[in-house]
Amino acid sequence: MSGMIWSALGGAVANAGNTIGGMMMRDIEDQRRREEEDRKEANYIKRLEEADRVKSERDAAREEALQQRVIKDSQAARARAGEIGAAREEQMLNQDAERLARASASIEGSAPSTTAEQFKQMLKDNPKLRDLYAGTGVVGRNMTADEQRLQSSSDLSQAAMDIGAHSSVIKAYQADREAVLKEIRDKNERARQERREDRADAREDRRAEEGRVQAEQTNRRLDILQQNADTSKKRAETVRVGGQDYRTAADFTQRERTLRTQIGKAYGEQKDKLQDELDELLTARRNWEAGTTAPAPAPAATTPRPGASAPGNNPPGNRRPLDSFLTRPQAATTIS
Repeated sequence: MSGMIWSALGGAVANAGNTIGGMMMRDIEDQRRREEEDRKEANYIKRLEEADRVKSERDAAREEALQQRVIKDSQAARARAGEIGAAREEQMLNQDAERLARASASIEGSAPSTTAEQFKQMLKDNPKLRDLYAGTGVVGRNMTADEQRLQSSSDLSQAAMDIGAHSSVIKAYQADREAVLKEIRDKNERARQERREDRADAREDRRAEEGRVQAEQTNRRLDILQQNADTSKKRAETVRVGGQDYRTAADFTQRERTLRTQIGKAYGEQKDKLQDELDELLTARRNWEAGTTAPAPAPAATTPRPGASAPGNNPPGNRRPLDSFLTRPQAATTIS
């Protein structure tokens, strides 16, 4: 009985040991597999990092090589552009020197005192001479600052293509030429706009001056018309009677008093003349006070009237309200 029990216990222990051993073996296998996977992953990452490093070094080397080529091509392009500019300048100098020599020969005869080489050296030593000669129409003028900038950028672009420079160098010089050209065009357009505005301002100033002159002329004409009107009005307000002008009521009153005094002292034909003048004066005054400039009608012919020395003998129509305060003349004095 006990043997069976121990035998059973031993089997159980053996089975438990086998189970525990199997579990331990599976753990060991799992650990070994995880370690292998970790090692593979680490190797893969290492290979990726190495590949990235190699690629970065290769890219850096390529970039460095590109930069060196760009620098080299830029230097070569500038040197080539200098050659292009020098060749063009030499050609221009030769052409201008030949033109000057021919012009000099046509003036001085078949043996000019200055040769083409001498003219060429003169233009080299003093470039401003070209502008001086250009004024005569013999040679072309020097380029302006903007033309020189555009020509230099064009020479660089052409030189980069001539030497087969890297595309980035060619594109950079072409872009620079386009930028210079645009800047010059914008500058010229602004200058044209300013000239248009200046011309418009000048036209406005001219029109304003013409308007001012016309206004002054109109004002002068109006002043003349006003002066003429004033003169006409003054003439219309002036009445001439017996060779004397009357402009105010006081003028009429003063003359009327004088005439009445003279009539009171006169006699015969002289008295009749004075009476006629008084009648004419009174008629003219009535017309003047009525605002008319019609001349006073000539007095009717009268015969001497005996005893007509007193003002009271005047017809009632010729008597003025002022008679009430005029001084009555004394009786006529007989002259012996």
